[in-house]
Amino acid sequence: DNVSFFFSSRRRHTRQRSVSWARRCVQETVSTQSTWDYWLMEKATEKVTEKLKVLRDHIGKVTQVDPMIIDYGSSKEAKPKNEYFKMNGWGFKDTKITFDRQKGYGYITGSRYSFSGAVLKELQKFAEKEVEFIVSNEPIPCQDGMKVDPPYVNEAFLAEIGNNFSRLSFDDRERTIHSHGHTLHEVYALKYGTFERFADCVLYPGCHEHVEIIVKAAIKHNTVLIPYGGGTNVTKALELSPEEKRMIVSLDMTRMNKIKWVDKKNMLACIEAGIIGTDLDNELKKYGVCTGHEPDSVEFSTLGGWIATRASGMKKNYYGNIEDIVQNIKIVTPLGTYEKQSNWPRISNGPDLFHMIMGSEGLFGVVTEAVIRIRNYAEMHVFDSVIFPSFEHGAHFMRDLAKHRVTPASVRLVDNLQFRFATAFSSQPESLKKRLLQRIAKFYLTTIQGYDPYKLAVATLLFEGSKEEVEYQKKRLYEIAALHQGIRAGAENGKKGYNLTFLIAYIRDFVMEHNFIAESLETSVPWTNVISLCENTKKANL
Repeated sequence: DNVSFFFSSRRRHTRQRSVSWARRCVQETVSTQSTWDYWLMEKATEKVTEKLKVLRDHIGKVTQVDPMIIDYGSSKEAKPKNEYFKMNGWGFKDTKITFDRQKGYGYITGSRYSFSGAVLKELQKFAEKEVEFIVSNEPIPCQDGMKVDPPYVNEAFLAEIGNNFSRLSFDDRERTIHSHGHTLHEVYALKYGTFERFADCVLYPGCHEHVEIIVKAAIKHNTVLIPYGGGTNVTKALELSPEEKRMIVSLDMTRMNKIKWVDKKNMLACIEAGIIGTDLDNELKKYGVCTGHEPDSVEFSTLGGWIATRASGMKKNYYGNIEDIVQNIKIVTPLGTYEKQSNWPRISNGPDLFHMIMGSEGLFGVVTEAVIRIRNYAEMHVFDSVIFPSFEHGAHFMRDLAKHRVTPASVRLVDNLQFRFATAFSSQPESLKKRLLQRIAKFYLTTIQGYDPYKLAVATLLFEGSKEEVEYQKKRLYEIAALHQGIRAGAENGKKGYNLTFLIAYIRDFVMEHNFIAESLETSVPWTNVISLCENTKKANL
């Protein structure tokens, strides 16, 4: 029966075969409501530290700065996520949206994005007029961490794995960041609440053999494993049950982040599952190739996470979804390691077990590596945009693109409110020439073409490929756009629209701290339902 529930963080199970000292101490006293109970928790933590010291001495690790951490990694190893990722929200610590109440301007801090350092002069006007969001109100201060219950420690499990890991941590901040995904209620809890259950420790394997040993030990000693990639999950798969009394180990895969080989003849590459998306792209670029897979979370999510969530990317029109990219998977299950005997592209019998693994959220095992299809790095990367008189015109244009198989790497249609929202989060041009060109373009659209500024919609575009491919795609797309009264709006708008995707979660954090809830939703419907779905969704939220 261990096999059936071993990897699930959401199932209910109360049996425990190996009861550690920490659990026996905490069971009768766990409460954070009084000084006495808090003192008991402190004492429990001290005991855990003592146990970890004994374990460290047992496995031969003599020198260690932090008594709650054992780390065999070098300085080149992937840093723990809590060192660069916010503890109370989304994204990099250096990037945040702020508002200067005296000047009435918004600002984007940091320097890593194209929009970093932007001065948002139109933010307050748009927010208060269009969505009744009073941006000038004092933000609600959010916490920079939570009180974390002492961990349950399964000593038999820890002894069984020995030194077969890269890093093991009982650090409270590390445990916290591995105890949640990024659904709306989880992010709210990060800022203003707490979690009912925390991961008891975070374990970083360094190779496939480590994972095999860890999985076998977890089965033998009845310990819960939660495979962890970038932690960007939005399906509650990382939410932990307060009823779970076994030791919960977050298995962070990010130190398994190497490219094992690249075969340019067959256009395949073997990659360890813990590599983060942007690192994968940068490393493959050295070989002159890429995957083309770019989900919104590409800065933090991992290859293994893409497989476990059956991910789709912003450039899937050209490169495909993750199921189109992955050719072979190595996965450690409770019954052993499974992978195809050869990297064949397709077989005629079935079912294909890989399609059960994709989207399984880690329930069937731990993905350690994958063989993926690669493409030559695109010769050209061209942004553009097209403006339509209305969202309906744009939707019909999108349908015709699909019908005629005209597939730029990315094409997104945004309605009027989204368009004006994006404009509010853009810096005003500094040069007189650019400001003048903006006014001329607005005059041409509204006065000469007769477009209503409160009805028009915009399609943002990204073309990738060889020069010939891009030129053909552009020609056909502009022909189709003209049939729906579309007018080219330039590369700058296309690039801004594409990059705004990386700002969305930061915006959610910003408005939440002003007591306002915002969220993005994704779904898939037949073409006949697109317009009605969009209209009805907006009506339901007004």
